[in-house]
Amino acid sequence: MRTILTIIASLFTLLVVGALGLYLLLDQRVDGIAQMEPVTIEIKKGTAEREIGRLLTRTGIDFLPFEFEVLSMLLSTNGRYKSGEFKIPANSTRREILTLLTRGSNVREWITIPECITNIEVAEMLSADSRLKGEVGKLPPEGMLSPNTYDIPASRDRRELINRLHDKRAQELSVAWNQRKPDLPLASEVELLILASIVEKESGRATEQAKVAGVFVNRIKKNMKLQSDPTIIYHLTEGRSKLGREILRRDLERDNPYNTYTRLGLTPTPLCNPGQAALSAVSQYQETEALYFVADGEGGHWFADSLREHNENVRRYRNKMRGR
Repeated sequence: MRTILTIIASLFTLLVVGALGLYLLLDQRVDGIAQMEPVTIEIKKGTAEREIGRLLTRTGIDFLPFEFEVLSMLLSTNGRYKSGEFKIPANSTRREILTLLTRGSNVREWITIPECITNIEVAEMLSADSRLKGEVGKLPPEGMLSPNTYDIPASRDRRELINRLHDKRAQELSVAWNQRKPDLPLASEVELLILASIVEKESGRATEQAKVAGVFVNRIKKNMKLQSDPTIIYHLTEGRSKLGREILRRDLERDNPYNTYTRLGLTPTPLCNPGQAALSAVSQYQETEALYFVADGEGGHWFADSLREHNENVRRYRNKMRGR
């Protein structure tokens, strides 16, 4: 019995000494440089911690077998690692590397989706970007992609980016609809989005979009046709932004679902993906007596309460253009 106890005591001593030796070794290594050159790694969502350690080793970072997992426990970083793309600087220590992986991606590339381009144009833009991969896939309804600047996802997947644009637009649209004026003469979020796209097409100036929206609201309330040129362009270009020529009289007279010169009410779909400011401009439209507006030649518009005043503004604009 005494012999067995002696053996157990010896084994225990060896284990304690071994554990202490391992601890001292790791304590020395944790602040030692793990790699000499900068490296970039991508940790995909759902990657197990053991796989993260193997990934680091495959990229040339010096970790002993199971060292990553043991250091994770000692530094309390286990369970806190983020997915994403990480650029690990040269001469980083093991402690610095593990801490870096808990803070989220430090490699960010950006892509800007301009306001008021159509779904087709967004898809073409993403397809042409060599930084991205995968198919765009089926597009959501026109107008349901929020223009903004986005960081490119670690996956670089085009479909993931499309989904992000759609989710942001759905959120923005819901907020604008819930904050709308009580007398806004629109029946749904979709109608708000349609009118916002028309406002965006008519004026890129955020400072006057609410007044442009007010003009259209007045015309809707008075059962007047909207008579918006961008609605003509959308139909003629089959969902693109630029016609490439002037609108002709026959374009205005040719009836189609998008012709707001021949038909009352809104168009069947939005004309583009309007910015968040245009959504707010419609939701909180400016009270005005104006029923007309025309370009002022400086990027803005002249507004008029009557047709006579509007015609004077049209002549004024034409004279200004001739003078140039």
